Amino acid sequence: MKEELIKFETAKLAKEKGFDEPAYFLYRKGRVYDIFSPEIINSVKKSVIAAPTQSLLQKWLREVHKIDMWVEKYNDDIRFFYQCPKVHDNDTDRRLNHWADTYEDALEAGLLEALKLIEDGG
Repeated sequence: MKEELIKFETAKLAKEKGFDEPAYFLYRKGRVYDIFSPEIINSVKKSVIAAPTQSLLQKWLREVHKIDMWVEKYNDDIRFFYQCPKVHDNDTDRRLNHWADTYEDALEAGLLEALKLIEDGG
C-alpha cells in the first residue's frame, strides 16, 4: 500500500494556485522524479512542479483555502463531494458529484475541481 501522487495536470494547476509545500517527488517535463534525482538537483526551481500525495494536497486545500472535499462510497458506486464556504458564501453546502471507478480516481477529480475554485496565485 502506498500514497498516491497527484497527476501532472493536477500538479500544474496546484502550482498555479499557489501550492508550494515541500514534496518528495517532482514533475519535470511531465515525468515524475524523486527529489534526490541528479536531474532534479541540477534543475532550476521554476522548471519543476511539486508532485505531492493526494492527501497532502487535500490537507492544503482544507487548511489554506477552507475547501473541504471528500470521497464517499454508496453501495458499489464511488463519488466525491466538496464543500467550500470561503468561495461560495451564499451556498456553503455546494456539492459536486463525480462518479469514478476507484477512491483515488474520485479523489483526484475532486482535487482538480477544488483547485479550480481558487483565484490564481492562491
